[in-house]
Amino acid sequence: MSVEETLRAPEQVVEGHDGRLVAQKHTMLHGKDGLLRVVYEEATTAFVVVTAYFTTDIARYWRNPL
Repeated sequence: MSVEETLRAPEQVVEGHDGRLVAQKHTMLHGKDGLLRVVYEEATTAFVVVTAYFTTDIARYWRNPL
């Protein structure tokens, strides 16, 4: 799983702080289930990645659809 893959085909996109978006995708890292979260901004012709990180705290970040 990569940052680029998560941006191209996220399982979910949620609102972040200051108008940023967060693409997230379930993944495994070192045998642990979690989310790869990519915080980004949309520019005119590209995405600008602010940061990306792995978290095992899925329940905190995953949003159920309305």
